[in-house]
Formats: sequence, structure tokens, C-alpha cells
Amino acid sequence: MNDSKVCLCCGLPFEKRKKWNSNWDEVKYCSEKCRKQVNSKRRKDLENIFNGEIAKLKPKSSFCLSVVAQKYREENWKMLMEELRQIARLATHNGKTEILQNDKPVAPHKFKGPIRVRAKVHT
Repeated sequence: MNDSKVCLCCGLPFEKRKKWNSNWDEVKYCSEKCRKQVNSKRRKDLENIFNGEIAKLKPKSSFCLSVVAQKYREENWKMLMEELRQIARLATHNGKTEILQNDKPVAPHKFKGPIRVRAKVHT
């Protein structure tokens, strides 16, 4: 039995907890915060902008998440960056994108600091 999963909101791995013993197969989120955040209007809008940026990319090109944050037109767009990192992690787990640091792919749960995102090249 697998005792870890990837949260469908933040894209980070989480471990099985005692309180989930009876319903582990139905658990999708690592926390109540993630469960509430995943279906918010802001989240859906950010995902749409993110997916639009992915669709516009030329092969092997990438973009910074700040592009998406600024298009959302939030006055303090820097506050959106962690939520965009979550969206990028999930897109990478789902095989749509790669997360880059110093032009090299990094694991979605291992990066720290600025990242770029590019569409996954399927060979």
C-alpha cells in the first residue's frame, strides 16, 4: 500500500496520517487550506492564464511565473507567486511542463527560489 501522495492543490508530496486510515484512497489534499484553495475563482483564473502561456510557447522556450502573476492584474502580484508555483508543480507532475532552474529541469518538489516553466517535450 502506498503511504504517500502528491497534493492536487500544492503539488507537494504528503504522507498518510492516522486520521486517514479509513479513507486514504479518497484523500486528495494535504490540508484543509489546500482543499479550500483548489476550487477558488482566483485559482481557476491563474490556471487559465498559466495554460494560455504554455500554449503560446515556442519549442524549448520558457517563461517566468511573474508573467502570469502580472497578467492577473492583482495590485500586489508578488503575493500570487506561491500559488503559481503550486500550479507549475501540478502541471509538471501531470507531464505538461518542466520546471527549470539555471536552464536545467528540477524536480517539482525540490526547487527553491526563482524558476522558469516550459512545455514538456514529448519524444
